[in-house]
Amino acid sequence: MTELLVSILLTVFFIVHFLFSWYTSLKTEKWYFALVVSITFLTPWMSHLWHILYGEDRIKCEESKDEAFGWTPCFEPTYNTFVNTYEITLVLEGLFFVGLGYYVLYTLFKKNLCRNILFFIMNTVLLTTTLILMFASPLYLDNYEETFNWSGFIVSLIMWILVEIYLRVPYFGYISI
Repeated sequence: MTELLVSILLTVFFIVHFLFSWYTSLKTEKWYFALVVSITFLTPWMSHLWHILYGEDRIKCEESKDEAFGWTPCFEPTYNTFVNTYEITLVLEGLFFVGLGYYVLYTLFKKNLCRNILFFIMNTVLLTTTLILMFASPLYLDNYEETFNWSGFIVSLIMWILVEIYLRVPYFGYISI
């Protein structure tokens, strides 16, 4: 029941944020660009929050090795494996949002990249945590998943807050595309 309530609250927050951004700081942009900005900066911290609260599955079995991709002998192509595991789902999600983040950050701040270097550094931190997750051995991942969730949550939340501030303060160089 709490999962449903959290899902509804996060969805409502996302929709309100998208509409607010589209009608205020991104009012001169197309609606789909405002949607991409909202997806890029809201979804990562919401995803990490979800995993902090409710967890995520792991690919585990007796044959797993303590080496990079050590979970591969235990891989079974099931629905849950593809949509609910640290080893596959969160790696793909992380790489997707980091890539999208670089694109959106460049698009928003290309007029003044030097003043906005902090965003690119923070996005690179998210990339680094995702790459560690990707190459982590099953034994290392046992201890790393909480670090991944909390560091990803904190960095992506700060990044979202700063993007919101930077879009509204002319000093940082956001000019309508």
